[in-house]
Amino acid sequence: MRYGNVEQLWRWFRQILLALAAVWLLVYIVFSSDKQPANIPEENFNYEAKQTEPEPVKVSTFVDEDGNKWHTATLADGSWYTECGVGEPFETYFRLCEEIRTSKDIHAKLAACEEQYKILPEFVRATLKDFGKLPDTIPCRDMGVEWYLRLGQWDKARSAIEKCIKAGAYDDGGKDALDYFTRYKKTAELALNFIGKNAGFLQKNLYKALPEADKDCLKRFARSSLLIRKEKDGNTNKLFLSEEFIGG
Repeated sequence: MRYGNVEQLWRWFRQILLALAAVWLLVYIVFSSDKQPANIPEENFNYEAKQTEPEPVKVSTFVDEDGNKWHTATLADGSWYTECGVGEPFETYFRLCEEIRTSKDIHAKLAACEEQYKILPEFVRATLKDFGKLPDTIPCRDMGVEWYLRLGQWDKARSAIEKCIKAGAYDDGGKDALDYFTRYKKTAELALNFIGKNAGFLQKNLYKALPEADKDCLKRFARSSLLIRKEKDGNTNKLFLSEEFIGG
């Protein structure tokens, strides 16, 4: 077979492949556009069940007896879909969760936590009513207390725990939280007194220097407290009291 014939056959074969690929793509687009979103169970608290994708021409809203906002959208072709948005206190709670998560400044985070403490009793009641249990994580309960401890604001840390107890936000009534607060405060005061008298003391030796301190609390204090300043020294750190602590 001559070379020119082989080249011509290859061009034909390539054109056939391109045509088949175009047909396959067209079929895929047509069939995928007909697919509807999966049905979502009615019992889901926050869900979206759309029957079609066009922009709605009319939206009506009403609030049910539990405070949930229901939005019904009517489309140009007469079809419709309904969306349920969370009502209060969930709407405010989740907004504050986002503020706590995205804020870069610890004081801004704590300001959002303080706002969340105000709605915590209502949030706990509504959550237990709708779901029968508390969420695994509640930012103002879990991180708010921790941030106050890092700042050495003992009264505010204890107050935060008491607010959570009053709201019913602890499964054990706050027993573990109060116990941890007592152990951490005692450990932090021991460490601060020692570091104040031994500026530049190596972090790796701190645990041997304070055998009476709670080891878990001391590790957490040395790792994250904002009351101390660290200077790198080989594979450890030199510890100093922070300017904020000295000034406070």
